[in-house]
Amino acid sequence: MAVAGFTLLSAQRLMTGNDDRLVYGRETILDFSNIQLLPTELRRSKRCLSGHRRWELTRLQAAAPSVTLSDLFAVAAEHLSTTDITLEPYLHPIHVRADCACGEVAHAVGTNWSTPPACCRCRKPMAWQRAIQHDRISREFAADLGILTKSLAALGLPAQGAMIVARSPDTPPKRYILEC
Repeated sequence: MAVAGFTLLSAQRLMTGNDDRLVYGRETILDFSNIQLLPTELRRSKRCLSGHRRWELTRLQAAAPSVTLSDLFAVAAEHLSTTDITLEPYLHPIHVRADCACGEVAHAVGTNWSTPPACCRCRKPMAWQRAIQHDRISREFAADLGILTKSLAALGLPAQGAMIVARSPDTPPKRYILEC
């Protein structure tokens, strides 16, 4: 039933044009452990003619409230044997700006699931500026944003089940699942 439902959802997205970006050039994981769909951009290896890849999920015995980006960069550096790493919070792009209906703009950092700041002018909740978001961040960029030592929960990632993809040039990505 889940596969049939997913197929119907994909067909609806294609026919209506709503969220069709979640269908083209994507693959979707049906996660029955956490009851969710996980669409991800399909990236093909230049060396693979068919585009097949095997995903290996590394489970970290930690939860988002206790893990920082700095911790994840350290773990990824150990596993990938390099410091030239970007982290991609899966389906949780990092926003760096929030806007208010009154015209006020705030430089703030969070994901779609974190609470945006309140407007300093009218005190109403602001909205994340979705046009300015980053799917991947480097250690330097995270340090510039001042979020290197923030917990993943403070950035809006779920306490359990969050997936972080560590990428480095010329190595396969490493996928981490937070669980506690």
